[in-house]
Order: sequence, then structure tokens, then C-alpha cells
Amino acid sequence: MDVNFSPAALCSVLLLSLASSATFLEPCDLLYETAVQAFYSGDYSGVVRSMEAALTSYTDVRSTRVRCRLQCQDKQPLDGSFSDLRFFDVVLRRAACMDACIEEKLGAQSVHKVSEDVVQDFRRRIPYNYLQLAYQKRGVRAAVPLCSSLHHLLHHQMLRWMRGNLLLLLHLGYCAQREDLTRVRNNRHL
Repeated sequence: MDVNFSPAALCSVLLLSLASSATFLEPCDLLYETAVQAFYSGDYSGVVRSMEAALTSYTDVRSTRVRCRLQCQDKQPLDGSFSDLRFFDVVLRRAACMDACIEEKLGAQSVHKVSEDVVQDFRRRIPYNYLQLAYQKRGVRAAVPLCSSLHHLLHHQMLRWMRGNLLLLLHLGYCAQREDLTRVRNNRHL
């Protein structure tokens, strides 16, 4: 049997597969790198857009992994018997369940593997530094840069330069009313 596929049919299958994978989350390390490059090229609107997307992506990936881990832990409980065979059977089943759950919700896991440098930057909350500076450079006269500073200051209370930035923002009139701060602070990326 001779089967010939037209190039149009192959292209449509390829486009459909790409379209279905496009609904998944963008990798946070790629968004972070884009934001850093935009910062050094002076595109501060691009920094805000990409950095907020990177923070959202990072948070979504972490929360999805935790949800999948808890879901699979409930599906494959460890019982009272402590035989080696049973233990490793449960461990392998949980791992397979987690892989399937994460693949279903996020797409290919290899896309969301983040380098250790980027993970350390996120743990040290460096994206908030970029966001704060980008907000300042854009001249946003709202509570957003102040909130970014306050959020960062809560996690890094010993940093003198953060207190200086916070005082500068307060002095320049970036501070809105306290209600605005709490409303903006509840944004997803903060």
C-alpha cells in the first residue's frame, strides 16, 4: 500500500501540535532572561511585562508541582506494611503519577527545567530589584514601585540600600494611600 502525505497535511499537523503546546506556560528562565536583556537595552516596559510574566510562570510551576505531589500522594498512600517491595512500588507509582500530572498541566517538563542560577536569583528575590528599577525608570508615579520595595524589604530587612530606595520613593511622592498599597500588594506577582 502506497501512502503519500501532502506537504499541506504535514504542515497542518505540525501547526496543530504547536498550537496545542502554545497553550502551556512559558518557561520562566526564558522570560527572566528576556527581561534582563530588556533592562540593559533600556526597554523598561518590556522589563515590567517580561519580569511579571516570569514571576507568574515561576509561581505557577511551583504551585502546580506541589498540587500534583499532594494529589499523587493521596492517590498512592503508604500503608502500614514496611516491606521494601511495597515501599518502592508506591514511590514509583507516585513518580509516574506526578510526571503525568505535571505534563498534563504544564506541558513538557523539559521546557520548565530552570538553571540553578535562575532559581537562586528567584530565591534571592532579584527579579523584584529589576521590577523596582524598571518602575522607577518608567516614571510610574503610583504605589507599584513602592509596593515592590515594601515586599522586598519585608524579605530583606537588613539591606541598607533597600531602605534607602524606600525612603527615596516616599520622599518623591510615590507613596499613595495605605489602601492603595494593600490593593497593589495583593497583585499576583508581588
